[in-house]
Amino acid sequence: MPWSGLLPTFGRARLPAAAIGTAEYMRFAGGSGVTIECGQYDAPLGSEIAYLAVLRELAHLGVIETALPPAPRPSAALETVEPVLSRHPQDQLDRRFDAGERIVEGQVLGHRHDGTDVVAGFDGTVIFASETAAPGTKLCFLCCHSPRLDACVDPAGA
Repeated sequence: MPWSGLLPTFGRARLPAAAIGTAEYMRFAGGSGVTIECGQYDAPLGSEIAYLAVLRELAHLGVIETALPPAPRPSAALETVEPVLSRHPQDQLDRRFDAGERIVEGQVLGHRHDGTDVVAGFDGTVIFASETAAPGTKLCFLCCHSPRLDACVDPAGA
């Protein structure tokens, strides 16, 4: 069953986009949105990276004037394709995944409470992984490469 069909089952919002991230909701509503990976929650520079990204975007939109140095080129552009939702309190990923960690089609990511494997349906990456999650919430999001920013991406990945 596609994830959008599961949301009403668990009493979540009726609009599929309301139960996923801000960027996905903006695309659903006709706007533009982007998620910037700033590191793990406890990364020392994560908040500084996020703050500078917001300032650069506000300057880009003409909302503020600032003399910040140019932003580094992104190392990758990903598109969130599929949230992996927990259906039961005992559903879990098999381990902690790093943000942007590569996965391959058929790779076992975790297990459902009944022993069923949670399997990657395509080659891609994992973001926002939680080893456990309440029913109806995400265990992780599966992403694929997005060509939208290919001209901007640093080919060296730095």
